[in-house]
Amino acid sequence: MNIVRTSWGFKHAQRAYVKHYTVEVLTTADPKKKVSLTHDFNPTDLTEEKTINENTKGICENEEYTPKRPLLPTLIDDDKQKMPTYKSLNVSLPVFLLHNTAHIELNAIDVTWHTMLLADHLHPNSMPEQFFKDFYKIASDEARHFSLLCKLLEQHNSFYGALPSHGTIWKSAQLTQKSLLSRICMTQLVQESRALDSGERLSKKFISCGDKDSAQLIETICEEEIEHVKIGVKWFKHVLDHVLKSNETYEDAFRRLVMENYGPIPIPLNEEARTKADLPRDWYYPISRHVIKTNKKG
Repeated sequence: MNIVRTSWGFKHAQRAYVKHYTVEVLTTADPKKKVSLTHDFNPTDLTEEKTINENTKGICENEEYTPKRPLLPTLIDDDKQKMPTYKSLNVSLPVFLLHNTAHIELNAIDVTWHTMLLADHLHPNSMPEQFFKDFYKIASDEARHFSLLCKLLEQHNSFYGALPSHGTIWKSAQLTQKSLLSRICMTQLVQESRALDSGERLSKKFISCGDKDSAQLIETICEEEIEHVKIGVKWFKHVLDHVLKSNETYEDAFRRLVMENYGPIPIPLNEEARTKADLPRDWYYPISRHVIKTNKKG
């Protein structure tokens, strides 16, 4: 079903609707309900009387804000505490990998909705309707990915929440709460492009365990992540040029934000997938760990 209509114009009623829906998603603890809300979103169901939830300002301006979470999984928020291994948890490698990936996708749903809210909060009436269409597509994809991963977990006699997970994804979102450019950079251009880098290795791990279904799903997810990175590149350029009206070059802005918020980009890099996603090599390669390490030696 094509939920997003081409006739959607981002006017007052639409803004109210997006704000209302974002609050619904972020304040829902149940992952299945969060997914259902995302899929049920319909921008043609608009009324001027739609209430704009008063929580939106707090959600955007409170640097400590965290979306509601289910009681499980237990989150490891201490950066110094390492995630336990699948062997120490006494689970199979496929269950461990599926659970980790499902956790990433669930967080991605929240971050993407929050980004739409943040865009309107930081730059009211500045972002065109296509921005919200594009980011809704990302949220919808992440919701579908999460559901499919949960089904595979069930096939392995497990479930999302069975294992501890990390809290670093939302911490990254908190760091970029005051800048839409930084948020797009760190989420779509760094985190999602890192998924492109690791996808093939992850798929091979499933295959080595005889789990072809999980390997195929990971390949599908990574293929769809290419479009997410491409969306990020498009709107990173738009915000820099047309919203911030900056004279900074794309590559300089990208490198500056990555080094401020993340640090050198880990290797190996899937340059083929990054190129398909319109992410230029000269943006990221000079700040890859390999290049920076080599330069330090020199």
